[in-house]
Parts: sequence; C-alpha cells; structure tokens
Amino acid sequence: MRLRSVAPALLLAAALAGPFACADRDVEAGEELLKELGSDDFRNSYSRPPGWDRRLRGDSPHGFWIDVYINDIMVEAIDANVPIDAWPIGSRVVVEGWATEDDEERDFLVVMDRPTSTDSWFWAEWGDEDALVYAGDGVSHCVVCHDEGEDKIRSFLLPPLTGQ
Repeated sequence: MRLRSVAPALLLAAALAGPFACADRDVEAGEELLKELGSDDFRNSYSRPPGWDRRLRGDSPHGFWIDVYINDIMVEAIDANVPIDAWPIGSRVVVEGWATEDDEERDFLVVMDRPTSTDSWFWAEWGDEDALVYAGDGVSHCVVCHDEGEDKIRSFLLPPLTGQ
C-alpha cells in the first residue's frame, strides 16, 4: 500500500532526471572508443608528447601520476613545427591516471578525440574496471577545466615548439 503512494513521485523524479542524468554519457560512443583503444594498443602504437617521456606526477583530477599518449596525426603536426591554431581533425590524446608511480592498475582512462565527423573534441573518461564515467561532445565537466589549455590541451602546447 505504501509503495502505491510513492510510486507517482518516483516516476516523476525519474522522468525529470532522465534527460539530465545522461547528458554527458554517450554510452554507445564510449564503448566503441574503448574497443578501438584496445585494438590500437595505444601504449605501444601511440607516442609520448613533448615533456611526457614517462609517467609524471600530476595535480589534476586524472590521478596523482599521469601517462600521456598521442596518435600519429598529432605527432606529425608537432614534427612539422608549423604554427597552428588547433590540432588537426583525427587527433587523439590518451591519458592514464595512476595512484602511485609504480601502480600497475590505473585509476582513470581519459581520451580527447577529434573525430573526422566534427571539428570539436569528443571527451571520454573511464574509471575502475573501465566503467564509463563521461562520454560526449562538449562534456561540461571536462571543458570547464580544459578551456585554459591551447585548443583544450593542458599538458603540452600547440606547435611551433621552441627548444624541444
């Protein structure tokens, strides 16, 4: 009897929360990207950006220790050392967050992806056991912090890179 009296309120709450609860969770795209990263074997097939030749101590929400990897499109832009205002279409940054320098189990996996279908960044973050936390275009949680970076990247600069 008591369940009947609260059922309408629960339905209303679910209906109101629904559109907002999943606004930053494109589950299908997040799962597809995670599979692609696994098949890419990014730790071995991607490169390290300038200044990130190893796991470094960080002060970001992505972990106390951070590994950063970039794909060939970004490497080519860096190697060309020509001034650009934005990273090329197809650019991808992968960040792994760790609790300690020697951890073998990561806390976070974060990806910034500039797909060929759009000129904006697609953001995705996975936590423990690769559980999707965020995925989508313009994820507010990500953009608020990354607006400070050059073309939203905070861990390294756009070319031209001097002295590197």
